[in-house]
Amino acid sequence: MTGPPPTRREPPRAGFAEISDGSIRILFSRVDGYEGPGWPDSAAPKRYHLDLRVGDVAKAVERCLELGASQPEFQPGGGRWTVLTDPAGHPFCLCPAQAG
Repeated sequence: MTGPPPTRREPPRAGFAEISDGSIRILFSRVDGYEGPGWPDSAAPKRYHLDLRVGDVAKAVERCLELGASQPEFQPGGGRWTVLTDPAGHPFCLCPAQAG
């Protein structure tokens, strides 16, 4: 969804996946026994939140759902953005790309 494919560091770190375009890097890892936060329930703390700007929100939502995301019923954006959750339950938003 972010464009560049996941890359590996050399030497690779066990349990990490990395997405990088050479200037920005996001690392992901698994945590044994981890229980993700609920959405919109705020009982469990959120660890991060990403807003991803995309050219076509509907197509991006469809692709994210194919990749394992879920679309909660609660959508606070009023159609301006779409909240999805990753397989661990972390919310993220798909927003229309800004013109220009």
